[in-house]
Amino acid sequence: MLKKILDSDPDDTDATAMLARCLIFLSHIDWLTEDRKKLRQAESVLSQALKKHPDNPALLRLMCSVNHYFRNENLVKKYLSKLEEINYYYEGASTIRGNLSFDRDLVTALIHYEDELKRHPKVVAYACNKITALYRLGRMDDLIEYADDYIKNHGNQRDLLHRAGMFCYDVGHDAYNEQLELIRVFQNKFPPVYVDEKKKCRRQKIHVKV
Repeated sequence: MLKKILDSDPDDTDATAMLARCLIFLSHIDWLTEDRKKLRQAESVLSQALKKHPDNPALLRLMCSVNHYFRNENLVKKYLSKLEEINYYYEGASTIRGNLSFDRDLVTALIHYEDELKRHPKVVAYACNKITALYRLGRMDDLIEYADDYIKNHGNQRDLLHRAGMFCYDVGHDAYNEQLELIRVFQNKFPPVYVDEKKKCRRQKIHVKV
């Protein structure tokens, strides 16, 4: 569908941004990550679009994401700087600032993550960033209080519960044990599928002669 839209209108920035998001998402799937082909495709799509639309905030935001996964901090800063000139508080910009600070200054990173959550309190990915920062800072009571508050206001979220539960388990705290156990049961019932191994087994079965 996206390809059809772009074929009919190559300048459709919304479709371009959606295609880039899909490619970035696919790059996180283990059996699709070989040579980071999907990320390279996303980078190429965004680069071409930015030549025609250099001030489009969505494209700049996604280019920051691509280069974050490539661990190219200089390019993240380059595109973030351009994004900040257009809209300093564009969604995701504070998260990018937090990610840039994370390895050097966790307190500053947490400030940026909380700044993002002030504008987008329901987004579970942003909530998980805050939980990760609190864990790294050793602030487990704050982590539990925030996770409880998030669940109360926005409902149970699997990713948030899993992350909070794993961090609590790591430090010997029994918070979220029940929720974590439910996740374990689910994972045991529906184990991950490793596509390459499945293909290998299938080929072996095909070649077996009885």
